[in-house]
Amino acid sequence: MKKSLLIQCALMVLFTLVLLWTVPATATDAPKHVYVCGCCDMVSDQPGKAPCGMPLTEKEVLKEDADKIYVCACAEGCKCGLNQADPTKCACGKELRAYPKTGKAGCAHGMPAGCDKPCCAKQPAATK
Repeated sequence: MKKSLLIQCALMVLFTLVLLWTVPATATDAPKHVYVCGCCDMVSDQPGKAPCGMPLTEKEVLKEDADKIYVCACAEGCKCGLNQADPTKCACGKELRAYPKTGKAGCAHGMPAGCDKPCCAKQPAATK
């Protein structure tokens, strides 16, 4: 009787370990996405339109550092990843495009208030 109970407990522990080992990774491993405008370099965490009137395109963040995020410069729908041989490029060979990490949408070319890009001319001074 005790031997049977011990075997059942051992099988239960073994089953639990196998189940934990085979469960897929949690959602925290999911890629991060941002919305960008290639015309005026606007970056946002929400879909919508840029100040220039163009729709924001969803992009996967391929790389991050302390103050910038990097996305592929390919057209919308690109599914390529980071080039393992050259981390300054995406897998298709194009240069990564850098955008500043900010908590809100804003001009990504880092210019002061006197930026001459059409998108900045249309933005209120508070968002530049």
